[in-house]
Amino acid sequence: MPPLSRRAAGHLAATLCAASVLTGTTRAAATEIVVVGLTAPTGITRDRYTQLAERLPRTFAGGATVTVMVDGQAGSEEAMAGALRRGRAHFGQLTIPGIAAAAPEMAVLMAPYLFDSFDEEDFVLDRFVAPLATELLAARGLTFIGFSDSGWFVVFNRTALIAPEAARTQRLRAAGGDASRLFLAAVGADVAEMAFAELVPALQTGLVQGGVTNLIMYRTAGLVRAAPHVTLTRHAVNPGVSVANKAWFDALSPGNQALIRAAMGDHQQLRDGVRRECDEALAALAADGLVVHEPGAADLARWRAAGLSTHGELIRRLGGRAQELYDAIQAGKRAYEAATRASR
Repeated sequence: MPPLSRRAAGHLAATLCAASVLTGTTRAAATEIVVVGLTAPTGITRDRYTQLAERLPRTFAGGATVTVMVDGQAGSEEAMAGALRRGRAHFGQLTIPGIAAAAPEMAVLMAPYLFDSFDEEDFVLDRFVAPLATELLAARGLTFIGFSDSGWFVVFNRTALIAPEAARTQRLRAAGGDASRLFLAAVGADVAEMAFAELVPALQTGLVQGGVTNLIMYRTAGLVRAAPHVTLTRHAVNPGVSVANKAWFDALSPGNQALIRAAMGDHQQLRDGVRRECDEALAALAADGLVVHEPGAADLARWRAAGLSTHGELIRRLGGRAQELYDAIQAGKRAYEAATRASR
């Protein structure tokens, strides 16, 4: 066979290159996925992150390299929110105080005694809050994926603190931004602000006597040794959200978008699993000396009244669309009550 001319050889090379693209023999670079968050060393949320890291590289069209940073490698949650907005991170699950660094109005969700039960919370979040959260976060360059949860917030202390009046002699650490600070101030506590890592030494030295948190964090940090009394005020929730960088997410194929939306699994199952872990923590801590206090009806009514009295000031401080979000929650609560009555 005679040798090809230079022109013919060039034409053949171009043809083979085009054929290789059509047949998929050349591949685009794998999608980089940086995942950020903070989670306990064990539990359902940790398991979901592990499964995500194993599944996405195998299922992502075009391939994916996944880096998961959920043990503080990415800094504070405020830093994570910034990284997600700028596209330095691509997907993450942040608490409400964390996501409020991007969308301050979201902090309304931690208002004390905003929800009366987990069933009500789930109903309102999924049907009434999610659409508005989608808008709020999109305006900040984030795609809303779904709500998570961390169980009820409770009050812990070095000594018994059952009635809200007892808080007037206590220096208590707030957790959750303005919502928590306003709540503790409303019951007359001396409100302290400090990083969670500083809490145990502060309890040990008497700098603070207690504070508020959820039971998973209470157990993970070993707070029972320094502050063994827990009062089940059940005064707030921290739904948390899964989000993605919007520009990055919008550039994905529909199939890959679906994989990101499913990255943490079913969000209702995740919420239910976390709540079970809170119950398990309460039972397990009994062996470590935990003393649980269930407020009576009169005490609980006063805790509740103090919490509800803070809503107006919280909305004023947050500004933006906080009132609109609060109104949507109230509409959802009314719809839940009506649906509950109808089902009886």
